[in-house]
Amino acid sequence: MRLQYQMSEGDGYLIAKVTGPWELDAVQELIDTLAEDCKARGCKKLLVDCLDVGIEGQILDFERFLIGRSVGSKLRHIKVAGLFPHHQINKFGEAIAISEGAEALVTSERDEAIRWLTDGPADQAAAERI
Repeated sequence: MRLQYQMSEGDGYLIAKVTGPWELDAVQELIDTLAEDCKARGCKKLLVDCLDVGIEGQILDFERFLIGRSVGSKLRHIKVAGLFPHHQINKFGEAIAISEGAEALVTSERDEAIRWLTDGPADQAAAERI
């Protein structure tokens, strides 16, 4: 089984609820598909909910690097927030995505993601976390 998502509408943003097992090639495919779907829908803000993705162990930093690069190149035209379990977050992938041109946030808190998507730029959310 590959990663799948269901798209729904939030208040001024789209929500992609992702399910399935975590595999690097499936994540890369997901990013490509989300980019195409968002372009077709005219989406400018996207919440990618990966809280129910089956992640065994820790995500490797090499995977975070590759995913960050993909987000930076494929989703740079979209303000994107990713929801992940708290223990999986180290901000490395987010930093790579931002360095590659994306406006991105990775968090475990839905409220933080929604506030960031609807209120302001990434540096505002970072300032709030300090």
